[in-house]
Amino acid sequence: MYFVYEISRDKNTPENPPTKDDLELHVGYLTKVEVFTRSGQAGTLRLRVMDELTQVAPSRAPEYFAGNGETHTWVGRYPLKKRERALQVWAWNTSTKYDRAMFVGLTVLEPEELDPLAFLKDFITSARRWMGLHV
Repeated sequence: MYFVYEISRDKNTPENPPTKDDLELHVGYLTKVEVFTRSGQAGTLRLRVMDELTQVAPSRAPEYFAGNGETHTWVGRYPLKKRERALQVWAWNTSTKYDRAMFVGLTVLEPEELDPLAFLKDFITSARRWMGLHV
């Protein structure tokens, strides 16, 4: 299933404490996060996809998604085990003049949709990247 959420923040929204939006998703595996930024934002709207205090996307804390008309994509496999699972978007806007918004798309596969060898394929791809081989 594919879910799309619009995330918006007023100007001067601080990073701490984070302003949070709940994302209601199905049980399964989060396999892709796409962040669609709007032109003219100059990276002032920034966001992270979180599971309580665990940062899911981008994968490394304290990184965040931001941009100026680009699309950012995170690909992975994050289990969503609860019956009604709410991830959160933590977002803030450093612009002092303008309110900002962007779209976040999330792909969730049900457990039976996953390729049983997908984990092994992902591991091999990552290992090749670590060794500097072209993927």
